Amino acid sequence: MRILLATDCAGPSLLAETLVAKLPAFAGAQVTVLSVAPVPALFALDPDGLGPAYAAVEGLASGDSFLQLAESRAETAAERLRILGLRASPMVRVGDPASEILDELEEGGADLVALGCTGETGLPAALLGSVSRKVLSHARTSVLVARPYAGMDCEESGRALSARSSLSVVVGVDGSPGAEKAVEAVEACACGVRKATVAVAEPLSVLPAGVKAEALVALSSHDRQKARELAQATARRLEASIGETECRVETGRPSEVLRRVAVDACADLVVLGAKRHGVLERFLIGSVSYEVAGSAPCSVWVVRP
Repeated sequence: MRILLATDCAGPSLLAETLVAKLPAFAGAQVTVLSVAPVPALFALDPDGLGPAYAAVEGLASGDSFLQLAESRAETAAERLRILGLRASPMVRVGDPASEILDELEEGGADLVALGCTGETGLPAALLGSVSRKVLSHARTSVLVARPYAGMDCEESGRALSARSSLSVVVGVDGSPGAEKAVEAVEACACGVRKATVAVAEPLSVLPAGVKAEALVALSSHDRQKARELAQATARRLEASIGETECRVETGRPSEVLRRVAVDACADLVVLGAKRHGVLERFLIGSVSYEVAGSAPCSVWVVRP
């Protein structure tokens, strides 16, 4: 496996490093540690007095400093991962962080991108236009978002995660190819998982915004039975490699169900699959990835088929 780990050596990035090193599925991976240096820029007053004008200034003296800082960050993070036994190499790009991460994914062919998230949720996170949200929206690969535990900052979460001998994982399933890949991802981490909780939200069909899940479930006993059978079959499958498994089938929007189950299970990681990529996914299905990555009380792994 080839992993692209985005870093700026801040708390969220350090948490992402810890998570990548913790998951057994990544033990033999080749990790490229990417640090993005900003484009040197100068804010100047518009000559007509109409307000600030933004102008990129190539060759600005501080440009070398930005680049050197990025190189130092990438090498330092790569060295930490090498100490932990991973094959890691540094890389530097210049530009907008999210755009450069996405470009490197396309050009370098990584199988997964890992990055940190501050843990902000709701409207503030949306207004900030965080890098993680943009990468989740456009990446064609799996995305691992390292989030702090509820009630902890990134530093505290990193210490707590490092101290875990094994992890509690919640996996969301709905019968789709993406969910199948999510289950496979959990199986690949089995030796480091103490408990797997299989979460199924009913109804299994796509639930448009504004429609209460209870209204659709009440119309289909077949859908409810199918959801229970899916959860039980997945739990039995995981029992072969993970000692403790649990089924949770609840009525509601998938993101809400996954968040509730993750809280109850004291989860370290939520794993879910993406059904398809593109505008439709982001509008109907990809919103689940957004919502879970923005509200889960722990880290989130979105697996693409």
